[in-house]
Amino acid sequence: MTTAGTSKQTRWHLKGQWFDICSCILPCGCTMAQPPTDGVCYGTLVYQIDEGYFGELDLSGLTVVTIGEIKSENLWDSSKPVEGIYDLIIDERADTDQRDALERLWTGQEGGWIANLVGLLGTVRQLEFAPIECRIEGDLARWSIDVPGRVSGAVDALSGPTTPPGQRVQTFNPPGSETGGSPATWGVPTKMELVDFGFLGEWTAKSSKHIPFDWSNE
Repeated sequence: MTTAGTSKQTRWHLKGQWFDICSCILPCGCTMAQPPTDGVCYGTLVYQIDEGYFGELDLSGLTVVTIGEIKSENLWDSSKPVEGIYDLIIDERADTDQRDALERLWTGQEGGWIANLVGLLGTVRQLEFAPIECRIEGDLARWSIDVPGRVSGAVDALSGPTTPPGQRVQTFNPPGSETGGSPATWGVPTKMELVDFGFLGEWTAKSSKHIPFDWSNE
């Protein structure tokens, strides 16, 4: 793993789409700034970078995945202890410099909102580089993640008898947005398979949400 950060941080900006598939009942209490179900949240978190740079490096089109466990009475209450651990998967399409940049970002060494989020996720257990295929339909009807032999998850947008055709169930300005962005579009997991993650992969997927992100340290 990359060690302590340098005294002068590199300018960076990332814009894209984030979604999770997690163990909390729908809607996930974490996004609503409420306690997670049973005081613990297991989740697969997917970060698709649509546009982004780290210094002179172009990070557009790359994807990062984390699989983790967070124990807390409320993630957003600083008076409550938070204990977390996560595995980090970085897109194998990234070259050596891009991999180093993404590792620094997703271990919180370069500041910005991402440092807040991985601070909640806790300690990195292991890092790997792998092929990642992320699909997010333009109308947010479905989203999915696939890391061959390791991760396979799929989500259908939440709907019901009173949801207008083609419309999505969304929360604007959620009080606990994991990305700091809005809106949160709610979904129902149809698949979540995790292979060889030990206890981090031994949970049942119950909810999902998609939230855009726009992060920088500028």
